[in-house]
Amino acid sequence: MGIWMDAQRQEVFSALYGVAGAGPGARLETIEGPAVGDPAATAGRWHQLLRTIWCPMAGDGAVRYRHLLSEAAGSPVTVIEPPPLAGTIALVAEQRAQAGESILPHAIRPLYVRRPDAELARDRRRERT
Repeated sequence: MGIWMDAQRQEVFSALYGVAGAGPGARLETIEGPAVGDPAATAGRWHQLLRTIWCPMAGDGAVRYRHLLSEAAGSPVTVIEPPPLAGTIALVAEQRAQAGESILPHAIRPLYVRRPDAELARDRRRERT
């Protein structure tokens, strides 16, 4: 499963996963971890990584850049319309809590795959001086 979220600025947040095993013991395996980049470059890299095997794609970035994905694959790529994000996160959290996999709120850490705009602006100002 490939995930593409629209990162704005003509970029996508992406991650690529495969399924290892079958049935209740099946688990997600990371093929390419979270990244941010140009949609065409990401599609090309994934095409090289997967060769001709294209998995379903999910996320608002996959919807927006469907044409690039299909172009890179050489045929139409299945794109799954994303569900509302907040509700999906709540559902996953509830399932994990019921399985005894919950964590304390203060232990949650965001995953940043792109530097904040404020840091980029600061660096541009420094370069001009």
